[in-house]
Amino acid sequence: MIRTESEFKKLLGGFSDQRIKKMLEHVEICPFPVLLLQEYARRFHPADMKRQSALISRQLGMEKLRQRRTLRELRTAVKKMGDYNISQNGLKDLSKKAVDGIHQKSRATVCTIQRLARDLERTNMKIAQYENILKGFQKR
Repeated sequence: MIRTESEFKKLLGGFSDQRIKKMLEHVEICPFPVLLLQEYARRFHPADMKRQSALISRQLGMEKLRQRRTLRELRTAVKKMGDYNISQNGLKDLSKKAVDGIHQKSRATVCTIQRLARDLERTNMKIAQYENILKGFQKR
């Protein structure tokens, strides 16, 4: 199992050109797509720049779509968190069991918000990497 970027770089270095091209067709499921694209650029720089640029653009579009979906989920979770607010007078009327249920749901919602925030951060980092790669292509 590949766990780090350095292990993946070593693995990519040993692959044939044909295998790199086949992997590039399925870049969406690659654990480190940016490294795969960089290896491809290193090997096939001048010949396939248009193709690589199109692949990176497609990957960038997918990441932006993932970002929009994550933001939508995050907004929903934050709205749901607002539903759990109860006034002090309302708290007196509820049973202990109901209050515990509300606390448990709110804790689960907070965990969901934290997970979505981490996902959003990762997605933003990938988007920045892809945009930097595309800027490099435009300079050439």
